[in-house]
Amino acid sequence: MNNFYVYQYVRSKNSKHGQVGTPYYVGKGKGKRAWWSSDRNVRPPVDRSRIVILAENMSEPDAFQAEMFLIHLHGRIDSGAGCLWNMTDGGEGVAGHIHSEATRAKLSATAKGRVLSEAHKAKLRARVVPEETRRRISATTKGRIKSEATRIKLSVAGQDRTMSDETKAKIAAAHRGKKHSDEHKAKIGAKSKGHVTSEETKAKIGAAHRGRPMPEWQRALLLAANTGRKMSEEHKAKLHASTRGKKLSEEHKAKIAAALMGKPGTNTGKTFSAEHRARMSAALKGKKRKPWSEARRKAYESLGSREIGRQDRTNVC
Repeated sequence: MNNFYVYQYVRSKNSKHGQVGTPYYVGKGKGKRAWWSSDRNVRPPVDRSRIVILAENMSEPDAFQAEMFLIHLHGRIDSGAGCLWNMTDGGEGVAGHIHSEATRAKLSATAKGRVLSEAHKAKLRARVVPEETRRRISATTKGRIKSEATRIKLSVAGQDRTMSDETKAKIAAAHRGKKHSDEHKAKIGAKSKGHVTSEETKAKIGAAHRGRPMPEWQRALLLAANTGRKMSEEHKAKLHASTRGKKLSEEHKAKIAAALMGKPGTNTGKTFSAEHRARMSAALKGKKRKPWSEARRKAYESLGSREIGRQDRTNVC
């Protein structure tokens, strides 16, 4: 029914938040809502002529939209953006409400250690958030930068948190096949350019992935993404510089040998150009062939046969 209206309370004198005649509260309601003084943070003006009905005979969704528009237009005092005493951005719910530190502490203490029942979890999963609400949440959080204190709190709260296999599978399924736009890729590239990962972070990433088998679908994606891809000379030089002088441990060599055992070589059936052959020849010229490592020799001998073709011998090593 179109029985809703949008109203505002108007100042009767100048104040530090606004001049006489400017609104100090915007609301939406029906019936006598605009004149009620109980159960609300902002009281209506004593002079009832300063209660102004801006629009009436509206549907509730239209009234919500009008309320949100006016609050955005005049701005809120608590957010330092205007002259209104409204505590939220209007519309359905409490979007934009800013809790005091005392209230936050109480809410945190109440929620700490709370365990939801399976029935409650099922209700939350079944809930469908309206598209309009999603847009409002997105618009509210877009561009928001978390403070260093907030980041530390989030980091501490997330430590020792373990996701179930079901949750991991859902997240993977939600992102599988998702492609970023060129604009998004450019933003990610610009943000990560010049970023240097600390040794501590590298160690954490290594520890988290160590011993974890890569899923087949992930292997397939990586293979498809890198097939036919050509590295720039700059990239090749960086890779060469990062591996120069680096020696593999005997354990690492043994793992590589075991992984390649019995598999066709990466160069099987591949024909090198004359230029490539010349470069390989120049690189090897004057170099002495290194003796086999102990791990390499053991891997070779474990095949149980000395009659192995040169190609198979190369694959093992």
